[in-house]
Amino acid sequence: MSSVNLRNATLCVLLVCEGFILMGFEMLASRFMNPYFGSSIETWACIISVVLCSMAFGYFGGGYLARNERAALYLPIITIVSGAYLVGVSFFSGNVLLWVITNFDVNFISTFSSAMVILALPVFLMSFWSPMIVGILASRSSLGVSIAGYVYGLSTLGNIAGTLATAFLLVPALGSSTIAMVFGCGLFLIAVLLVVSRAIGNRPV
Repeated sequence: MSSVNLRNATLCVLLVCEGFILMGFEMLASRFMNPYFGSSIETWACIISVVLCSMAFGYFGGGYLARNERAALYLPIITIVSGAYLVGVSFFSGNVLLWVITNFDVNFISTFSSAMVILALPVFLMSFWSPMIVGILASRSSLGVSIAGYVYGLSTLGNIAGTLATAFLLVPALGSSTIAMVFGCGLFLIAVLLVVSRAIGNRPV
């Protein structure tokens, strides 16, 4: 396997892992919020709306950065920031949500705002991945933009795995804070592998 193909395959595997963490964290957010806001359809509507809004803007941002020839350098930085926030959530989420319900009525504004605090930044940043990977792979492949379908398909498979694994395996076995820290550390590892993959690919033969 050539170095280019190896780097592309590595990116695809990391994309699936990142998609796993992204959607797994959405499921985890409900665990953070339910003790304070309940598990009603209104709470889920706020969580899903924040996720979709953050993903939309993340796709815009990732598409913009994908045009830059230094996109592959930005991706590890974005991933590290996402991971740091996920680790931080495990420490501050309880205090923030308790403060909200202590000082404000439980309504749409307080629920939506709380979901924003928990989810918006990491989901926004993690959503940069798919359009940036499309840009990186398209620049290395004769397939061009047709690679987009493969990228979003792989990301979605990771989303599905993350949703099911978090709900049926991780949550019953681990506490929410622990899972958030594991996800954050997983993003740190992905960022390291991105850097290592790039370094190996740029190494003189």
